[in-house]
Parts: sequence; C-alpha cells; structure tokens
Amino acid sequence: LLVLDRIGRRKSQCGFYITCGIFTLAIGLAKDAPTWCMSTLAFVARAGAMAASCATWVVTPELYPTYIRGTGHSYANSVARVGAFSSPFLVDSDLPIMAVAVVLCVFNFVAAAASYLLPETTGVKLDGASPSLEPSEIGSVRSKPEDGGSGPRYEKAAALSPKNAFEIEETGGL
Repeated sequence: LLVLDRIGRRKSQCGFYITCGIFTLAIGLAKDAPTWCMSTLAFVARAGAMAASCATWVVTPELYPTYIRGTGHSYANSVARVGAFSSPFLVDSDLPIMAVAVVLCVFNFVAAAASYLLPETTGVKLDGASPSLEPSEIGSVRSKPEDGGSGPRYEKAAALSPKNAFEIEETGGL
C-alpha cells in the first residue's frame, strides 16, 4: 500500500506487471544458468506477479460505483481465476522454456498496458464511502435509474441491522 499511495495505483500496477514480464523473459533466456540465478530470477518474477495481483485487488473495487462494486470486482476476479486455472497447462507443457517465457511475458505486458489505461484512483473519494454520509442515508443508493429503469431497487430500511438493512422492491421487468 505504501507504493500504491506514493507513486499511484496505475503506475505501480503497470510497473509490477512489467517487472514480472521482464524477469519471466529472463528465465527463458537463462535456461542453462546456475540454480541460484534461476531461483533469483523466479523470485523477482513471482514478487512482481504478486505485487501486481495485490494492486489489482486494491484498484478494481475503486473503479466501480458503489451500487455495482461487488459485481464488477467479482467479474474481474473470475477472469483472473480463468488465467490461474489455465497457466499451469502452459507452464507444464512440452513447449520449450523460451516459448513459455515469451507467452507469459506477452501476457504481463498486455496486463501492464491495460492497467496503464485505467483511471488513477489515488486520493479519489469513493461514492457512498464519504464520511459525510449519514447513517440514515445508507440504503438510498439505487441499482437502476429511477426514470424507467427495471430490476431491484434498494430503499431505506426502517432500522439498520444485518437482517433488514435493505428492503428490495421489485419494479417489474426482467
């Protein structure tokens, strides 16, 4: 979090993905290197991947408005799970180590480019998380616009408790 807050979420995430990509490619280039060298390269590549992943967990929820934040974050997490499921099949395949390193490097560079295109969220107040929000206003966020929107609409509850914090009123539609 220190790095994310000091240099920004977008630059941090992009830099972590680039670090992982460079050191992954270095593993492919140094395939006949001593074990200590390969271990060091793998350690730095893994550290870059984990730092980028942690930055993603911080950045993703900040990109969505409150009423859809959980859905957006869950969708991004499910896409990451597909990659996590698929990567062992590539890494443990019969492909040469250089080919595997190039594929992983390309994916890291694509992720770096995609994260660089995201808006910077450092210092931006999240809607619905402002200290000025009164407890009586919790639950007034609507998932659909009032003018013609369909689907569930979240209304203020009489009392805030886990059981009845939000009352859902169906407005018709699909």
